[in-house]
Amino acid sequence: MPQIDVRPDIYERLQQLFPNNGLCEQVVVSALSEWIDWLEGKRRPTSISELETYRIAAIYRDVLTDQLPTADLVGRQFGLPMGRSRYLIQGLNYRFSALMEQRRIEAVLQALEKGKWTQDGVTCVIQVDPSCSGIVSGFLHRLLDDGVVGSPVTGKFVMGYVRYDLGSAHHNSLCEALKGHLASKYGEDQK
Repeated sequence: MPQIDVRPDIYERLQQLFPNNGLCEQVVVSALSEWIDWLEGKRRPTSISELETYRIAAIYRDVLTDQLPTADLVGRQFGLPMGRSRYLIQGLNYRFSALMEQRRIEAVLQALEKGKWTQDGVTCVIQVDPSCSGIVSGFLHRLLDDGVVGSPVTGKFVMGYVRYDLGSAHHNSLCEALKGHLASKYGEDQK
């Protein structure tokens, strides 16, 4: 495969934005892909907002593959004001709803995996980004309606996160339901 030389000053700027090893190359490939799409006429955004939305989606799809794009993260990563970041997230939710749903489910699964169990092992406390609370609540309501769990659980907004106190049945059933949904809808075999 041919290699492309990137000027050292450009590579240094990329490393400041994406300090993890290997990410700079992925950004270069993503940017080159955008240019080729434009040259071939596959994608020609008609506004700056549309272009920014596609670029943010490409970065989270191709480079930051294990992160959920939130207004806070987008604002910090790209030096954007909060209002602009929120607007971009709205655009991602509209234009890239499948990517956003998949990332939210993955974020909830990570929260479930990292949840803190009480000493007696009865309750697991998880914290999710507010944008994920609809996923948690929706799946918990479905589990309740289907008779899989016997009681409702609601989240509480605490310091920028939504906290859920889950019993073991809620925790295990939610994990199973989310993994099943990812596998059926996105073809992912989650551990």
